[in-house]
Amino acid sequence: MARIPPLRDEELPEKSRAVLERHVAEHGSVTNMKRTLAHSPVALRVLLEWYALRDEVVPFLGERLTNLFAHAISSQTDCLICSTFFRRILIDAGENPDVLALDQREGVVVEFGRQLARDPNEVGDELFERLAGYFKPDEIVSLTAFGGLMIATNVFNNAVQVDLDEYLWAYRKPSPVDNKWEQREMSNGLEGRVAFITGAAHGQGRATALALAREGVRIAALDVAKPLAYPGYGLGSQSDLESLAAECAKLGVECLPLAADVRDDGGVSKSVKEAAEKFGRIDILFNNAGICAYGLAHELTEEAWDAMLDINLKGAWLVARRVIPHMMSRRAGVIINNSSIAGLRGMARLSHYAASKWGLVGLTKSWAIELAPFGIRVVSLHPTGVNTPMNDGLAALEGATPQQIAERSAGNLLPVPWIEPCDVTEAVVYLASDRARFVTGSQFVIDAGLLSR
Repeated sequence: MARIPPLRDEELPEKSRAVLERHVAEHGSVTNMKRTLAHSPVALRVLLEWYALRDEVVPFLGERLTNLFAHAISSQTDCLICSTFFRRILIDAGENPDVLALDQREGVVVEFGRQLARDPNEVGDELFERLAGYFKPDEIVSLTAFGGLMIATNVFNNAVQVDLDEYLWAYRKPSPVDNKWEQREMSNGLEGRVAFITGAAHGQGRATALALAREGVRIAALDVAKPLAYPGYGLGSQSDLESLAAECAKLGVECLPLAADVRDDGGVSKSVKEAAEKFGRIDILFNNAGICAYGLAHELTEEAWDAMLDINLKGAWLVARRVIPHMMSRRAGVIINNSSIAGLRGMARLSHYAASKWGLVGLTKSWAIELAPFGIRVVSLHPTGVNTPMNDGLAALEGATPQQIAERSAGNLLPVPWIEPCDVTEAVVYLASDRARFVTGSQFVIDAGLLSR
């Protein structure tokens, strides 16, 4: 509850009313903070210049760094309202406000904001010289004025205790159950993010899409959605994609079904562009599309070898190289490459499959090095056999039962022939979340003990 009550419309001084009407016309809403400022028309008019200064700062600072600068100041001044407001903006953009990946330019701006908030008279020559190395004098003046007005606004908030709840209202989402506006607590903090999933129509891809959808993640679901000559068993279909979208909708989450072969750069590029335009961002890439088939190395055809490597390995690269720029622009993201225990050991009659899955490990480690400066994490996932339609397809090709195929390929230490798709999805949800914020460049194994033999 505010110490000084906000003014109702009928209580507004005429000069404050004119200022607020203009503000509504330009920005669409009036908070209780502004209605409290309306007690003094001059104070209201002065502090609302924050918007004009922000419009002057964003062109040379950028949207992300402007928010980082504002967050640094509001956190340093202990303004609960503003720090919560900007912290929420950063989180919704896929950032972790507690562990920010900053380059030198960004670090200087954030440090300048904190020092302004601590004591504007103590901005040393060394800090100013570093700032001047990136910005022109007029830009520094605008940035300093913007920071000063931020500080004044924060002091005002702390002095009158404006209601925090109204600032959080904008982040309340409609419940898919009763359609009432309410705050949804998501245990993994993934709500509002966007996942691009390949091989999404069935198996591990579909299970992961639904698991992320339950966390409030919007889904871009890509699948070849048609039969392939190799390996020859059934794959996901267009109807599978459409039913996935329908299931996500029941969870209150939007799913964009996309049909494309991961070997086709044109189709991949179009799909990534469509997803980015629809959702405005891509936070998670689950490179899951893959095939498996048996064959002795000296008996494999070149076509079989190429299909295996092109789908399992080259396809992951083709998708990632289109998604990565979207993550780099936001300086955040997670790439999870679905490899296999075959990516960590040799496999009889599966040399082409093992080669493709070992290749994903190399991509994972290399991308982790390249992308760490942009706050992007990369991890490879290594399950033992998973109870999916792929098992059924391999069994049909071999004239065996799925359990026989699983036991022959794996030989798990724990007494199970395979793990379930939910075991994979739990790992993906964890790795995609901020709970795994320092996990990158590594191999996440779900092998039922197989590799310990």
